[in-house]
Amino acid sequence: MYIVVYNIFYSLNGLYAILLCGVLYSLYIRLTKKKTSVSYKKILKFFAKYSIYICIVFSMLMTAIQGMGLNSIWQINKFFTGRFAIAYHQIEESGIYLINILSKEEYKLVARVLDNGYLFVVLRYGILFLLFYIIMQRNILKKYPFDTIIHIVMICVVITNMIYNDFYSYGFLPIIVLAFSDYTLKYKNSQKGQIDAMMEMQYA
Repeated sequence: MYIVVYNIFYSLNGLYAILLCGVLYSLYIRLTKKKTSVSYKKILKFFAKYSIYICIVFSMLMTAIQGMGLNSIWQINKFFTGRFAIAYHQIEESGIYLINILSKEEYKLVARVLDNGYLFVVLRYGILFLLFYIIMQRNILKKYPFDTIIHIVMICVVITNMIYNDFYSYGFLPIIVLAFSDYTLKYKNSQKGQIDAMMEMQYA
């Protein structure tokens, strides 16, 4: 399945996201009926809650220290195919703002291709716009505090945006709708719904 997706869309980012989601979900299924499932659910909930802060801080920090010239920094940047160096040079040229008021045409003059959702948001719209995604994630986790499937999806979305700028794509709209609408996912008479209901008291 993963290879088919890659061959159709030629997207390593999508492939990585599917693989990560598949691994986390497989573990969830295998551990569901075991005592260790409670600990696994708590770990997933923790990362679903704090992963966006970790990714934001890591992206910003790695960009800020690019000018130090250390080999370890260069190696990390190389692993992420130069994304942090690209952001670093763009900041040197255009600066960084709480709110970026550049028009689309003005931004195009200094913009570089940057496949990191957090850095793109900061450089295109300003640091304060990151709050939108932090609030979005908080709202979803508040609506689904015991839904491990949602937690897995949120972890995958957050991590994938380290290597892909998906925050402003049409594919991201369902996440936004889920966060800011009254719509709630329901699992009628499903094994997952029954399991989550039984685990709720232990999982809090």
